[in-house]
Formats: sequence, structure tokens, C-alpha cells
Amino acid sequence: MQHPIRLSLAIALLAASHAQADNRFETRSSLHSISYSDIAPIKQVIDGLKGKPINAGDFAFTHNQFEISQHWNNWEFAAFWRYDYYLEFDKDTAQLIYLDKNRQPYQEGKVYKVELDANHLRSQGLGIGYVFNIRPGLDLRTRANYLSATEMQDGSLRGAVATEAGNYSGQLDLDYNYSEDKLLKRAKQSVKGRGWSLDLDLDWQINSQLNAWLHGRDLYSAIRWNNLTYTVADATTDRASYNPDGTISFRPAVSGFEGYRDHTQRLPARYTLGSSYRMAPEWSLTGEIFSYDEHLFPRAALNWHLKHATLQASYDFGADAFGLGVNSKYLQVLLRADDTDYQKAKALQLHIAGQIRY
Repeated sequence: MQHPIRLSLAIALLAASHAQADNRFETRSSLHSISYSDIAPIKQVIDGLKGKPINAGDFAFTHNQFEISQHWNNWEFAAFWRYDYYLEFDKDTAQLIYLDKNRQPYQEGKVYKVELDANHLRSQGLGIGYVFNIRPGLDLRTRANYLSATEMQDGSLRGAVATEAGNYSGQLDLDYNYSEDKLLKRAKQSVKGRGWSLDLDLDWQINSQLNAWLHGRDLYSAIRWNNLTYTVADATTDRASYNPDGTISFRPAVSGFEGYRDHTQRLPARYTLGSSYRMAPEWSLTGEIFSYDEHLFPRAALNWHLKHATLQASYDFGADAFGLGVNSKYLQVLLRADDTDYQKAKALQLHIAGQIRY
């Protein structure tokens, strides 16, 4: 009777060992930061455009996210902290701000068009994802993210300013939701927003040499704010005059309404479409297009595959930025910039990620 018992025990232990081997655990941590401005260095934008003359352009953005995640088989559970800022503007608007911040003379007889949209969010949250193995070599990853936030700006400024001999006039319309009013200095209020965003990844290993991917972040997003502070106002700028040095002094008349309302904030979607071709065992080429709210950044990379790591040299044609990276089993690092001096960089990207498998 002892032999069947021992045999059954051995079979049970073997089955338990096999089941444990199927439970693949992996802990990951990552820091991802990408910033770009097409009018001036990122530092100058942060400083309110104080500094050297700016270029013609119409947008600037930054996305920063730190994340810790646990992976178990096809499941993913994550906690993250993120900071997002997105500005869209007319080139005249950027020029007006630059001239004002640097006390430079305005161009006489010119009508400056004013168009400015700002979307800012500081948040933290949790994510849950699952990878569907559609067929061998084709995987679909879905992830839902819950976001909680106490700091935001979401609004627009529209109008025009006309300069004339000795003075200027204009009309500006403001529609502005915020946690803290940085324009008209309204007292800071305690607010809280909650919402969701959806990520989607499609990875396809076409054959042993060629693979392709489509990764989407914030494909759908909605952060709901209840009793959010806001301002709707008109500013008439006809009470102004030139100073002897050519700059303008003005005392705008502002009329409008401050109150509280419910508001739904949406984040810009980010996409990456790419493909990689293995030319030889040691070399491969990668091409991809990164999209931030319809602003496109084509990229190309050359990869050198070593025994325990892959080295990468890349170039972003949209940001005019050069990048270097290393990818190994436990660590990935990428740094991309358009200037070696960070104070002069208009494009800056840093990605650091590590994982432990057990």
C-alpha cells in the first residue's frame, strides 16, 4: 500500500511544481518623461518665455510618469504618479507673451491674434490590465486607469489686440477652469477630480525577422470635477499707452463671472506606430511615428544586439533630437535630446525602467 501512496504523492508534487512554474511573477518600475516645445527651449517656456527671441510655433507639452507595477501571467496591476501640461497657441499669442515678459516694443499697426488653450493635470492612480493572446505572435494588451487629482487647469483665451500710434486696443474672452487661478489671482480652492483613462497595445511578431506594434495611451479619458472653480470674463484693453522706451503700459477693464460648476477634463491621446526589421543576428532597424494629440514625430533607430544587451542609436526627425539607449533583461534606459545643454533643449526625453522576474 505504500508504493501507490508514494506514487500519488510524487505525482501531486510534480503537478504542484508545474502549476507554480506557470505562475510567472514580474515586478516592474519605470520613469518616463517627454517634453517638447517648438518655440523656445523648455526651460525658457517654464520661465514664462523670458530670454532670447522665440521661434514661430504653436504648441508645447510635457508628460511625466513614475510607475510601479506587478505582473502575474497575463495580468497587470500598477500604481502611478503623473504630471501633464499641454499648451496650444497662435504664433501671435506666443509673440505677445514674449514681448511683454521681456519688455520689448510691440510692432505698430499690427493686429495680434490671440488663441491659447491650456490643459494641465497633476494626478495619481491605479491601473489594471490584461494581455489577450489572440494567436501565436499576436498580443492585445488593454489597461484601464483610475485617476485622482487635486491640481488642474483647463481653459481657453480668445481675441485680438491691435497696436496703433501711442496706444493699442483689443478684446479678449476667457473661459477658464482651474484649481488655482494664476491669471486673475482668485483665492485657491480645495477641489478634487476623479476619472478614467484607457490604454491599448497591439504587438505583432510577423516572422522571425519582422515585428510591428501600435501602442495607445489615454485613448479615452474623462476626469470629472464637481463644483470646480471657474472664470468666464471679457477683458477690454483699450486703456493703454506706449512708454518712452517703446513698451506698453495698460490697465485692462475686466468684467465677467466667477463661480463653481461641474466639468469633464480630457487628456491628449498619445500613439506610437512602429516596426523593427532584423537584418542580421547582430543588427536591426526600427522605424516609428509618435503622435501627441495629432502632432507627429517620425523616428528611426539602429540597434546593435549583443549577448546580454541591445544598444540603440536613434533620431527623432520631428523634434530634431538624437537619442542613445540600452536594453537588457533587467534594465532599459533611453535619453533623447536636441541639445547637449539641457537649458537650450527644446526636446528632451528620458526613460528608465527595470524589472525583476521570479
